[in-house]
Amino acid sequence: MKSVLLTCTLFLFGLLAYAGEDVNVVPLASSYQPCADGSPKGCKFVNLRGDMKTGPYHIMYSFPAGTKFPQHWHDGSEDLIVVSGTLVVSSDNTPPKTMKAGDYLYVPAKLYHAGECTTACEFYIFVDGPESFHPVEQK
Repeated sequence: MKSVLLTCTLFLFGLLAYAGEDVNVVPLASSYQPCADGSPKGCKFVNLRGDMKTGPYHIMYSFPAGTKFPQHWHDGSEDLIVVSGTLVVSSDNTPPKTMKAGDYLYVPAKLYHAGECTTACEFYIFVDGPESFHPVEQK
């Protein structure tokens, strides 16, 4: 009984949190814009929802084949889903893994990781903190 009450209470709080919102359709093909200076060549993004300066936020990225993401870390954790193409990822704890469309990746905050789009790739990311990209100094 307690679990039913708790579930109902959480559901109602969830409804109240989004009561003032409506659906938001983003036409991706016409919404991409170039990434900031210092980003990999050919990088494009669409901020789908949220504030990248404070987090959390949802974003789509598009990168050309051969784009490399050197070892780095972020202030917030990331939930990533490959939409198209091939992305190879690795971390200090994980050897390189190949991801294809539909594959999901979780990266905890502050975990050193790296990646490469071996083909043109597009992926969705949810970040639970502000936008950040901290390169790891290579020895």
